[in-house]
Amino acid sequence: MDFPETIFHHCNDAIKGTWPERAKHIPIISVDSSLLDQMSKYESTSMAMFDRNDLLGVFKHSERVSCYHDHLEYWNSVLEFLKPDLILLEAIPHQLCDFLIYRLAKLKGIETVMFNGTFFLDGITTMESYETGQDEVIAEYKNL
Repeated sequence: MDFPETIFHHCNDAIKGTWPERAKHIPIISVDSSLLDQMSKYESTSMAMFDRNDLLGVFKHSERVSCYHDHLEYWNSVLEFLKPDLILLEAIPHQLCDFLIYRLAKLKGIETVMFNGTFFLDGITTMESYETGQDEVIAEYKNL
């Protein structure tokens, strides 16, 4: 299959906040106080996610806030431009980029589906929200 309009974004580049050349045509929407207010309850989680990539502890808080705003601006702009019906995540968000895509999708009413490995039910299941869990796993657990 050929998908000529696909924008490939390497995960390491996304984590670092390096945006792909093929995304340069996406108009950037500045982060406003309304979006910051709506996302404020997730900001502390976002700040903590930087720890995964700062093993030496050299990433200053002010740098984290600036990077958080850059990521928020970029991913919000991408979702506004592409207007997806569905966000498919390979796993529960563990990096800032995945977490912001997930949170912004929820905020915008975009359906989300993520995969999660299990020790039963054929090894992998899907869920729409990591906050509520996996219905199949919960049902199976209750049957134990």
